[in-house]
Amino acid sequence: IQDKGSLQKEQVAAKITGMVGQNQVALEYGGNLNEKRQSAFARSFSFVSDRNEKLPLHFDLTYKARNVNNGSVQLVRRYNASFRMDQATKLNFSYVSLPEDGAGNMQPIKGTTFGLNRLINKQMNFTLNYSNNLNLAQRTRVNNFAAILKGQTDRFSAVQVGYSVDISNLNGQNTNAHNISFAFDRNIDANHSFGISTVYTIDAARAKNSVQANVEFKSRF
Repeated sequence: IQDKGSLQKEQVAAKITGMVGQNQVALEYGGNLNEKRQSAFARSFSFVSDRNEKLPLHFDLTYKARNVNNGSVQLVRRYNASFRMDQATKLNFSYVSLPEDGAGNMQPIKGTTFGLNRLINKQMNFTLNYSNNLNLAQRTRVNNFAAILKGQTDRFSAVQVGYSVDISNLNGQNTNAHNISFAFDRNIDANHSFGISTVYTIDAARAKNSVQANVEFKSRF
């Protein structure tokens, strides 16, 4: 829009979508300039792989380069992938940087997650998870690693054993805590069940470690 030969506002938008085989592809460009000469431009690319459940690998990605008022380029990224190694083992991965909220504002966070799920047998399952989360505004980083084995020991009993470690960094100062957990549940009959659980925490920031225990008895009336 021009007023007496002077550019007041400008908006440009273009989008191309299509299929490459069974994969979805999209390219998008958008930009605007207001009367205060404030500008915002974005170029993005997205890809979604074939969703056929029979395929062992599925992934999708979104890559957007944003430039506001001719400042440095900010990258909005989201990657997701899952891979089935065999009938009993599956891997998952995700990564996100500067995700946008509902209003399109970039959030100053980055995060990575990795997961492994292994079916040991019909009753027992093993999971392994790792996450790394960075808050750029608060200058904090939190890492978490967890391994859990759980399942049925017989028709009436279930058990869970786990280990996890949390490592936090605030302005260059690290704190970490290790957790060892155990839980057991037993169905006494159709209306009664019994459960015990405990968590032992080794906290490097404290002089003493801690133990939490819980005992439950449930009855259905």
